[in-house]
Amino acid sequence: FDPIAIPALLPNILLYEKVAEDQFRVRLQGTEFSNRGIPDATGNILAPSEAKSGKSPFFEIMARVLNTPCGLKILGVERNSEGRNVVIEAVGFPLNDANGEATFLVAIVMPLATESYAEGNLSAHSLVELREASEITLRHLSD
Repeated sequence: FDPIAIPALLPNILLYEKVAEDQFRVRLQGTEFSNRGIPDATGNILAPSEAKSGKSPFFEIMARVLNTPCGLKILGVERNSEGRNVVIEAVGFPLNDANGEATFLVAIVMPLATESYAEGNLSAHSLVELREASEITLRHLSD
């Protein structure tokens, strides 16, 4: 997979690699995330122990995408490190490694609207709410 082949989507793309059970390396994070107040995490390892109180549905979504044959579409709320809550729409697709294992995940994340501002300890950004998730099946792709 070469993300350079889709230049119009590149600013909103995320590419993750599963490096261990419940651990993911951020291989690529588009520039639009920084514009939304989300620090560049390229190269970082994400693990549940680092999620704020386990409240983020991020790892549940990651596992679901890697186990879905064609992908997943979500509607959720992302919070940046300044406390801005943004409704996002995202699609994620699993990609296989050289051994045929679903190890990589590519996602396109688009902000829809600023919803609110949170207060309190805002030391990290996260997916704070999952509102809807639906599998993208081959039937949808052929419509």
